[in-house]
Amino acid sequence: MQNIDKLKSKVAKLLAQAEDPATPDTARDAFYSRAAGIMAKYGFEARDLDNPDEGDEVITRTYALGGAYTDMQAMLLNGIANALHCVGLQAKYPRSTKVKSMTVFGTRRNMERVDMLNAMLAPRMVAQAKMERQNDAWEPSTTVKRRSFMVGFITTISQRLREAEGTVGDEEGRYALALIDDQDKAEKARDEYVAEHGFVMGEFRQRRTYDSRAVEAGRAAGQRSDIGQTRIGGRIAIG
Repeated sequence: MQNIDKLKSKVAKLLAQAEDPATPDTARDAFYSRAAGIMAKYGFEARDLDNPDEGDEVITRTYALGGAYTDMQAMLLNGIANALHCVGLQAKYPRSTKVKSMTVFGTRRNMERVDMLNAMLAPRMVAQAKMERQNDAWEPSTTVKRRSFMVGFITTISQRLREAEGTVGDEEGRYALALIDDQDKAEKARDEYVAEHGFVMGEFRQRRTYDSRAVEAGRAAGQRSDIGQTRIGGRIAIG
């Protein structure tokens, strides 16, 4: 298994090359493919189902959220976590849409993937969303357009991750069962954490207006984002 810091460095360099405006489209695809192969190899092939190791240990990590759109940052983190067999618990400020922090529960191996993807995708999502602006008085507000973009981005990223996780595994289905067990252990850790701290879990619903064009723009951006899950014929695409 590759060292996680070396893995992050490799993927970051490849993504930077892929996103360089001077990079030709043909070369850009090659960089994305290589980054995808490296990430996927870490998440799948490195796991030894017959010999559990520290990567199978369940851990808890709290992410402090700050800056603009903390609720959308939390939504992205939660979407990534759920897709990668982890679960999240967010702490909101009273009478506010702002989210103070998100605590995520999952196996160490899955949490490393959550960390890596969130670190790469969160700043990209916010930066791209800020390009959305109200150009005419009849258009939705800048805030609505930016939130709409992020909803589209998060929806697509989460969907791609879930679909990709279902395409890999061994012929006997042992890997799929191991991932179900990962999810069960994460949920158990969350429930124990809630009981220990005397928290009450609940759902927060808020009615918002969204701009369909910006949502689609976010979906398109999510499709373009490399999330390290490219597969060929159910196997890993090593670029």
